[in-house]
Amino acid sequence: MPEQHPPITETTTGAASNGCPVVGHMKYPVEGGGNQDWWPNRLNLKVTAPKPGRR
Repeated sequence: MPEQHPPITETTTGAASNGCPVVGHMKYPVEGGGNQDWWPNRLNLKVTAPKPGRR
């Protein structure tokens, strides 16, 4: 049985009014949005390239 979570509402009190960049900017995962909300626009794959001279 899925867990029940209270709805997330945006508020301007507490941490958000003190300049916290995290509070209230992201939707709860079941509210939609998808990968574009959290995945980078372009993933740098250069770090996965083989080094010269290695197999």
